[in-house]
Amino acid sequence: METPPPAPSLSRTGVISVSKRIVKDNYFHFIDLSFLFQPLAIAILITPVLRLSGHHHKSPIHHLLCILTSYILSLSAIAAVTFSTHNAMQGKPIKLFTSIKTLTTSFFPILWTAIVIHLLQFFISLAFLVLVGSIVAVPQNLGLGFVILDHENPTEFTWWLHAVIGGTLLVILVFFQANWSLAYPVVVAESKRGLAALIRSTYLVTGSRLVSLSLLSYYGVSGFLLVLFYTDVELVNGSFDLRNWPTFFTTFAGTCCLMMYMLMSTVGNTVLYMHCKALHEVDEQFAKIVTVASNSSTIMIPSATSRPPANPLSTTGILSESNRVLKVNYGHFYTLSLFFLPISFSIFTNPNLRLSGELLSGELFTGDHLHSFLHKPPLFHLLTLYILSLSAIATVTFTAFHGFSGKPIKLTTAIKSLKSSFFPLVSTSILIHILLIFISITFLVLIKSIVVLLQNLGLGFVMEYENSIYLATGFALIVINICFYLNWSLAFAIAVTESKWGFEALVRSSRLVKGMRSVSLYLLLYFVSYGGLVVFVCTDASGSRRSPFVFPVIFGSLFLMMMLLVSVVANTVLYVRCRGLRGELGIEVGEKRVCFKLDSDDEKVSHVVTVGAGA
Repeated sequence: METPPPAPSLSRTGVISVSKRIVKDNYFHFIDLSFLFQPLAIAILITPVLRLSGHHHKSPIHHLLCILTSYILSLSAIAAVTFSTHNAMQGKPIKLFTSIKTLTTSFFPILWTAIVIHLLQFFISLAFLVLVGSIVAVPQNLGLGFVILDHENPTEFTWWLHAVIGGTLLVILVFFQANWSLAYPVVVAESKRGLAALIRSTYLVTGSRLVSLSLLSYYGVSGFLLVLFYTDVELVNGSFDLRNWPTFFTTFAGTCCLMMYMLMSTVGNTVLYMHCKALHEVDEQFAKIVTVASNSSTIMIPSATSRPPANPLSTTGILSESNRVLKVNYGHFYTLSLFFLPISFSIFTNPNLRLSGELLSGELFTGDHLHSFLHKPPLFHLLTLYILSLSAIATVTFTAFHGFSGKPIKLTTAIKSLKSSFFPLVSTSILIHILLIFISITFLVLIKSIVVLLQNLGLGFVMEYENSIYLATGFALIVINICFYLNWSLAFAIAVTESKWGFEALVRSSRLVKGMRSVSLYLLLYFVSYGGLVVFVCTDASGSRRSPFVFPVIFGSLFLMMMLLVSVVANTVLYVRCRGLRGELGIEVGEKRVCFKLDSDDEKVSHVVTVGAGA
């Protein structure tokens, strides 16, 4: 077999184009990994503002811990994103757990390589400054009166001299960074570390050093301008307070942009590594992975038809199928989502449901406030919200489940299904609430018994609201409830579609979700995070004098309504996938038994009738 000719040089535009394509094909996967960049992005964004505005009063130890945490999470993000990009370009399926697990083998090599790079940059800078100092010392020793730095009488010449020295040092460091830019992909893909990774990177980047410099300048300058713009905006406002919703929104938007810059730069670096590897070591494997069009100088990665489709059992696959189901019957689903509107609206307008500030301040636990709180909510109001929400879950689940067959479901049919599914759903919901309350009480009694035992032993253990043990106990209780909820996450879908209720539905859910709990957890975190963020922003905005009350409430209510709709559809899709995983794809629809699937290439839901009525 003839060896294909070396690929021509790649341009910065080509690298960015391929990077965008890879991220777009695995959008949710890379977005999840990008959250590891969040601490560093926040630190880079707000630290200049805090220092310039005089709000930075943290202790050195606290500051050091923040730096170490951001540094470790950023290196973890680089390792995971590099691994995912490398596998995606090879056409391999990528999973979030697999990318995270690679940290067990790649984190310490990447950490050691990063430390070596920092040490080399430090010694290069030190050697350069010593050299400059030696050169400047010559005219001083000759009595020429040459002074490089005079704090008392600075001149224009000394300022320009410092600018030239600083610019020269920056150019030298950027040049070395361009040579070592592929070190992290080398560590992840080839298991090399330290100086070996730097030497390998220098060899691979030969011939593409200008592309590396261009990428480094592109993302570096863009990020610097973003931080500069944010700092200027906040300093002009005069007060930096994240409790002020315009400041919070600006910080949130800037952090997201900076996170995306870091994500895209890491993906682009890995794409450049794959190209350079193909350029220097053209063989059958990498010639198929990376082919450069001679005219456009753009990497052509395998097309969607040649690569395996997205894993339907992943979080991305579940959300993708949910969007397709919604798109086919969007009018039907949007009508049913109106059942969610009352509870969505109440979350923003009812003071009794907006307890976040009271919980954080501790005012909720005072005797008078607790007594008034327990007597404020009208029972009829709560029952109405509860009934409408369960009705929405029942009708949306019924429609999404039967919509897989491709048969249009009438709105009246979905409403009529409440006669057979509402009471099983209510009984299952009440049972879940009772069990969660019982589990919480049991856990708190156990913790209280342990505290009393420690106090009786004379250890002087005191558990107060301000105590960190109190917060740890609350966090542990939340984790325990989430674990049980994950086992019961399919109970509502089972109550609607299989007419099982109570303990039978919970046991059935625990069996079906086995092996898919991670997907259920990611779906829960996904919807809770985005929904909670919208509630926080819109609730704070509605209380601000800078914006009319009605607009944040309307926007937040509609958005939360859609989030609840999509979450129920996604839960139904997960239920169907869990049944399919266990060979239960046959569903009774009318008088026929059908098998259904979602065609990943089509925009509509397709179905195939496999067994007739007489089967």
